[in-house]
Amino acid sequence: MEIIYRSFLASLEPPARPATDACSLCRRPIAPRYETCLTCVDTIGQVTRPASLVIPIAFYRLGSPAHAVLRGYKDHPTPSIRRTLSGHVARLVAAFLAQHRACIASAARTDWDAIVVVPSTTRPGSKHPLHLALASSPALASELVVGLHRTTAHLDHNHASDQAYRPASGVLRRRVLLIDDTYTTGARLHSAASALQTSDVRVVAAVVVGRILDQDQPLTRRGSASARPPFRLKACLLCGPAAKYTASGQIATD
Repeated sequence: MEIIYRSFLASLEPPARPATDACSLCRRPIAPRYETCLTCVDTIGQVTRPASLVIPIAFYRLGSPAHAVLRGYKDHPTPSIRRTLSGHVARLVAAFLAQHRACIASAARTDWDAIVVVPSTTRPGSKHPLHLALASSPALASELVVGLHRTTAHLDHNHASDQAYRPASGVLRRRVLLIDDTYTTGARLHSAASALQTSDVRVVAAVVVGRILDQDQPLTRRGSASARPPFRLKACLLCGPAAKYTASGQIATD
């Protein structure tokens, strides 16, 4: 339903622009004296070849409509609602890539010829709900491939591993756009990127639908939601003005 999609978009927040107030990798707001957040430093230190270009489509917060969509498209008990929410997620990703493919290819100095979704850690042996959602999009289905398989190697929220995924033969020597739905520590995403890149696959970039921010971080210095800049599909981290945040996750008012 259109009203749900609009509520989903309205609850997203523009990602932090590349600057000293944001992690150079995941764009999480951090203190100006740091280049990369401690979470990313810890995660990428556990794998051989992490993703070097991570592009969150947007930020979102726990308890928001965006959080409900990004959980519900996978876990809602009603199949018809899961299908509706899956369509909304696919619509956002397709619109973003249509608008910003050239931006990503320019930053990476190459385009991709395959799209790979990071496999699920809770649904071994089955396709990730995000893969199924994107497969329903005519704009994305032709490039979408099953490029990774989950192994039995340990992988969790705080533990990344080169051995957590096994690349599929059909993706070897290709240029891949890696996609995940959410990013908290990045353990799954960087494990997937490293598994691909240590197996003769080029990861052009990693696109994340939503990079999570803490719920208790206020929206502005004054706590006024009205001052929050709107999320706009026409702007991304690479081509347009994105939000500037303080280290505590507040929108900065210049």
